[in-house]
Amino acid sequence: MHCEAFVGSALLNSPDFRCVEINQLIPNTFRLETFRVGLPMLLGSQAHGMETELMHPVFEAEDYVVKHIAHARATKDIRNLLAAADVPELPPPLKDQLLAVAKELGFVPARAPVPPEQYLSSFPQ
Repeated sequence: MHCEAFVGSALLNSPDFRCVEINQLIPNTFRLETFRVGLPMLLGSQAHGMETELMHPVFEAEDYVVKHIAHARATKDIRNLLAAADVPELPPPLKDQLLAVAKELGFVPARAPVPPEQYLSSFPQ
C-alpha cells in the first residue's frame, strides 16, 4: 500500500482534521482535464493554459534530474531524457548531466552543420 492512501484514510478518521474537496478550498484546482500524472516535471516550468493545474510528480531541478536519469537507466528511454534536458528553465550543468546519460545510453548527437564555404573549400580546385 502506498503511503498516500494511508494518509487520506488516517486524516478522514481523525477528529482534528476537516477533509473537504479541494475545489471547495481553491475553486478550479482539480479537473480531470488538467490533472496529469507521468514522468517528473520541473517545478516552475509548466505554462498554465488553464486557471490552475494539479500535476504530480513535480520536483526541484536537482531531484528532477535524478528521477529522469533513474527512469532512463531503467527503461533505456532516451527520448524522454532528451525532452527533460530541453526544458528552458533547467540550469546548463543539469542539462549536461542528462545529456551525458543520454550519450551513455547510446544517443549520438547530430554534428553541427559545416558552413558551405568550408565544405566547398575542401574540394580540389
